[in-house]
Amino acid sequence: MKRNDGGQAGPLDGLSVLLIEDDPLLSDMVADLLQDQGARQVTTASSVAAALKMLAGSSACDVAAVDVHLGGEAAWPLLERLAQLQVPHFIMTGYDIGEIPAAFGHVPVVRKPYQLHNLVSALAAASVVS
Repeated sequence: MKRNDGGQAGPLDGLSVLLIEDDPLLSDMVADLLQDQGARQVTTASSVAAALKMLAGSSACDVAAVDVHLGGEAAWPLLERLAQLQVPHFIMTGYDIGEIPAAFGHVPVVRKPYQLHNLVSALAAASVVS
């Protein structure tokens, strides 16, 4: 497991994170940063179909961070599946929060552009709430 610079366990110590983000550069950068914060594993998906396939397979995750606009496709079916599987999750978006359907109004939101500490805090909080 990759640790943060101080050799101490990071705030995401041991978590398996599913990161759904359609921007490959951002996805790679965030995955590396989350591992630096102690995440055991960061699995990335760039589409709803890819994420659903991972969830259907043996790729279990402790928590999921979901960009709701994935290259023109909305991630609502993915959020529904995460809820069914009782996987803690939150929404990442730079769009107006008013665009989020009422059915997902209870799901925490991290606004883009986000700072690393906001994302890490949301992941850590979501994993504890479950």
